[in-house]
Amino acid sequence: MATVPTTTGTYLTNLFNPQVIADLINEKLTDKIVFAPLARMDDTLQGRAGNTVTLPYYSYIGAAAAVPEGTDIPIRKLTQSTRQVTIVKYGVGAQLTDEAVLSGYGDPIGEATNQIVASIADSVDAQLLTSLNGNSSNVYPITTGQALAPADIPMALALFGEDNDEQKVLICDANFYAQLLKQDWIPASEIAANVRVRGSIGMAYGCQVIVSNRVKNGNFHIIKPGALAIFSKRDVLVERDRDIINQSTVITGSKLFAPYLLDASKAIKIVSGIDDGLTKITLSAAAGTSSGDTKVTVSNFTPATGASYKYAVADAVTTVYLGEEFTGTSWNGAADITAAAGKVITIVSVDTNGKAVAAGSVVSVPA
Repeated sequence: MATVPTTTGTYLTNLFNPQVIADLINEKLTDKIVFAPLARMDDTLQGRAGNTVTLPYYSYIGAAAAVPEGTDIPIRKLTQSTRQVTIVKYGVGAQLTDEAVLSGYGDPIGEATNQIVASIADSVDAQLLTSLNGNSSNVYPITTGQALAPADIPMALALFGEDNDEQKVLICDANFYAQLLKQDWIPASEIAANVRVRGSIGMAYGCQVIVSNRVKNGNFHIIKPGALAIFSKRDVLVERDRDIINQSTVITGSKLFAPYLLDASKAIKIVSGIDDGLTKITLSAAAGTSSGDTKVTVSNFTPATGASYKYAVADAVTTVYLGEEFTGTSWNGAADITAAAGKVITIVSVDTNGKAVAAGSVVSVPA
């Protein structure tokens, strides 16, 4: 490592201030996270020790019941329990040559900053969607083999019971959005500015609509604000390091988050029953070597050349489809996996591009 000489020349050190860039990324990051308007942003974990924290969790009160005339509406207690959540560091870096910075077209430093913002936001959205897929208490199932139809949305909304007049957002794919355009559609321009959720492109059946490539095959979500939470452990940290051999500078950015399903009663998972197209992996589970660990064994499956495993731990089977990019935790096929009792471990085989080709799930059996 060498110090950049202090001459009258212009160097990346003169153009790049890590603290300024970190503040810029922090400012932009919330706007870039698709699910941020539906999530509670909380920074109370900053400065606290440990990477596993116990956070509140609201249990679903159950589906609404038929109430005969003259009888009382059933009153159910909203219970708050706790759940352990692991803080995850999301980070990415970019490498800029001196030529790119000093002579490159446009604004290389600005582009690197934007790419870091987009990359971290993308990972947080993926984890928030994983937490929504783990919602097993508020599910609207479609008959197996049937595609979701626009008319199913009002039926799914009935799971909210009498609390159906609050702001709601439907997360769907582009194909379903095209179907909604032919139905009860209100364009974004006609939604009052003070009630419109950032990123929504219109409204159907009382739900603002956000289109996402992450949800597929009619497996969608209807979410109320406050269903999700993003607990921040540390603001964005930006660092710069100089490579004197090829005269380039590496810029990295990272942020510690705990994306999390806070209130399952404010989220509905729609399950279409369409086959995910994946090859099925048969798994078995046994107590691991260390306390809290589960040993997962794969049988009846041989990964293709160059393929690798990733896994996710959730309250229910993690939804993934053939060809979908899966951003779980890397697994070597043998190491024990840390998971609390009753959690579902989903193992996914991905190809060299990180696309899912096979998957299986098993309930944890921690030592």
